Amino acid sequence: MSQNKTNNTTSGNFIRNWLDNKSIHYKTTLYSSELPSYPKGRSYLGICLADARLKFQNLCPNNTLKTLAYDSDHNALIFHVSKNTSDLLTLETQTEIPRYNYKKTDWKKFQNILEQNCDLKICNNVNLTNRQIDAFIDEIEKHTQTALQTALQKSVPNIKQKNSCEPYINNKIKELHRDKSYIISKINNIKLNYSYDKREELEFPKYLLYKIKAQMKQEFANSINHYWTNKIKNISKNDSANMFPQINQIFRPKEQNPIPPLKLPSENASLIQEADNPKQPDPEINYFTNYNQLNTIFSKLNNKKSSGFDGIPNILLKRLPNKIKWYYTVLFNNALNNTYFPRKWKKAKLIAITKKDKDGSSPANLRPISLLPNISKVFEIIINNPLTSFCTKNDIIPENQFGFRHKHSTIHAINKLTSGICWALNAKQRVAACLIDLEKAFDTVWIPGLIYKLIKINLSKHLIKIVWDMITNRTFVMTEGANTSSKEFSITNGLQQAFADDLDDLIIYVTGRKTKTIKTELQELFERINDYYHAWKLKINTSKCETILFRPKLSEIGPTEREHCKEFQVREKSNKGSLIPHKNCVKYLGVNIDYELNYKQHTEIQLTKANKKHSGK
Repeated sequence: MSQNKTNNTTSGNFIRNWLDNKSIHYKTTLYSSELPSYPKGRSYLGICLADARLKFQNLCPNNTLKTLAYDSDHNALIFHVSKNTSDLLTLETQTEIPRYNYKKTDWKKFQNILEQNCDLKICNNVNLTNRQIDAFIDEIEKHTQTALQTALQKSVPNIKQKNSCEPYINNKIKELHRDKSYIISKINNIKLNYSYDKREELEFPKYLLYKIKAQMKQEFANSINHYWTNKIKNISKNDSANMFPQINQIFRPKEQNPIPPLKLPSENASLIQEADNPKQPDPEINYFTNYNQLNTIFSKLNNKKSSGFDGIPNILLKRLPNKIKWYYTVLFNNALNNTYFPRKWKKAKLIAITKKDKDGSSPANLRPISLLPNISKVFEIIINNPLTSFCTKNDIIPENQFGFRHKHSTIHAINKLTSGICWALNAKQRVAACLIDLEKAFDTVWIPGLIYKLIKINLSKHLIKIVWDMITNRTFVMTEGANTSSKEFSITNGLQQAFADDLDDLIIYVTGRKTKTIKTELQELFERINDYYHAWKLKINTSKCETILFRPKLSEIGPTEREHCKEFQVREKSNKGSLIPHKNCVKYLGVNIDYELNYKQHTEIQLTKANKKHSGK
């Protein structure tokens, strides 16, 4: 097994194979001796299996260890180890943050404590510099966190861990459990003075214990069935607003991990929009905010969103005293006036979530999520408001885009697509569609090109400067549970993961009576889009793209059209002519749409999921 050994044994080969296949998974490294550890047999029996994060100081050539003779026919291995101090691997252990029951919080008491402990003084009649803004943010965050800890301990109760069996335990089960404990104690007392003559005395308690366990098992089964029967009966079947949340509580219970799963917006972008826009921006647009607007934003924050390094959740931001909200109003307006996005709000806490139904041991199956301070999201909303107003007044966003538009959702996008398909099928036409997916959408965003786009639509220079400062020079720190890496990483290309630009999906479709004709039109349209993406340094992920042809059944169309339907395929000519997968059923915004538009496959998939959830698989 050793590099110095001429003959390998079965055991050595087994260890070597284990190292080749499992060493990375178990973070281990194997060290053998420089000289034979068993001199008489010229064998290298002495080996050291160590944690890969340990650093060995006195290694010989070929990463071997020195030996030392002592009172034995085997020699000992000598080594000195130290903790690996690499910045990339070192994790700073943090105390686990307790979970608080905010529903039972005495918010009046909380606000009084927070206001008494906050002694900040920020003037609203002086223009602050960027350095002063950062200093005040640090100070207000420090005071807020200190006051929060005091307030949380006095006014917010901790969440107690619940016993998963507690809902099923009734009085009869409690009584059986007491009898079981009594009999077990009696059996243990008999065993202390056990003799062969007392074997009959021991058999009867054991028989009783067996009977009680069987009764408890049966009673638990009855109690569980009774509990879930009542749970389902109490669902408000006539009130959809309450029915679905009640069903979700049963089939979508909260996981132990407090960080919510990654939610990528499923709205798709539409066809390419021309860069030039002749309309001028509104010169009277107001970039600044006031206390009332800020208070409205606070009131609409989502309580379920996780917090960043500051550890301040949205539910606490909603309950901040008026004085602190006024401080934030002053800081926000000064930052807007300076076209400055505070540096502290650019640092994200990055966590990795395993993709659904994927093996978490593979890095390719991990999805990164950036957790930023919630107060920075409030500032982003303030920046976004004039942007949205400008785009609405100047018709920047096309009508066939539904993502990130007010009062638009996935339902509207699905309805527009299916409505267009129905009209075409009723007119005896076919519909050829291609679902396009971008590869590494976050990492490949060309920031100078994005700013160029904003300039071309005549957006205010003031807003452009704020957007530039907001999306550049961002950093992140890796976290795993309660551990945080000591290395801070910079984002040099693209945008931060989970940044609100991720319109990375696109669907294009054409209609016509001849399959061959619409195939050619779809191919040309795909190539135009591919060329456009290439010019803007974006890349289409061909393996995740899909095409579908909405049509009648093959038995209902003529032989020529039937052959064209069977041969329907679109290819990416710029990538060695790679074919785009053709499907008879595609998933669009969470809905499985088949070529006949009858939703049969979608219904079967949803029923299968529901059955698996109900059976606990």
